[in-house]
Amino acid sequence: NGTSFTMKDLGEKLEEFANKKGPKKASYLGLAAQVKPLYKSEIFGDQNGNESIWDIVSNSDGTEKTVSVFQFYMVSPTPTYIAVDLILRDLWNYAIQRQTTESTPHVIVLDEFQNLSLKNDSPVRKILQEGRKMGLNLVLATQTLSGIKKKDGQDALSSIFNAANILFFKPTVPETKAFGEYANNLDKSKSVESWTNIISGLHKGECIVFTRDEKGSMKGKKIKITSFEER
Repeated sequence: NGTSFTMKDLGEKLEEFANKKGPKKASYLGLAAQVKPLYKSEIFGDQNGNESIWDIVSNSDGTEKTVSVFQFYMVSPTPTYIAVDLILRDLWNYAIQRQTTESTPHVIVLDEFQNLSLKNDSPVRKILQEGRKMGLNLVLATQTLSGIKKKDGQDALSSIFNAANILFFKPTVPETKAFGEYANNLDKSKSVESWTNIISGLHKGECIVFTRDEKGSMKGKKIKITSFEER
């Protein structure tokens, strides 16, 4: 049933289907092979419901600081996106069940987040909109924003710009004008053309950081990030 069905159960069910004759046999075999590394790695704890991985990595008593890295090297894109979506949904449900607060923060860093779903019911959108009060804080990184609007809609793109802090590094040439428009939407003290020129002139280690002032309005400022060697 839905309360006890695990990733391992899913893998075994797919293998069961794959062992039956039929036109979809090859598809089931391929999907079962992709899912197997996910349940073998036990990304959701012991798979018996006795222990949540978030109990292991959480810092509820403040005595230990841990960093957990979920690496999907050698896993093809589709099962990777499915796994990340499931991990975030699991974390979201954990936060609701445990009634976590800002005093027990979890910082989630998502690289190349544009490949994930940003639709209304997606865990990324939920965390963006309501996660802060539960101590769920997102750091989203991407080299491109093109395609998000087409894939998930204008609302998805707008939700990203509701973040507390936004950093623009130098984008690719084809996207420079679009980033100028994004910057103007955030801070209208400069025109689209002015922002585009500033962004196109960024050098290595430089970025535009947008933060909220005392009135809650976004203000952009060019800064230089000190290299590790200089710190």
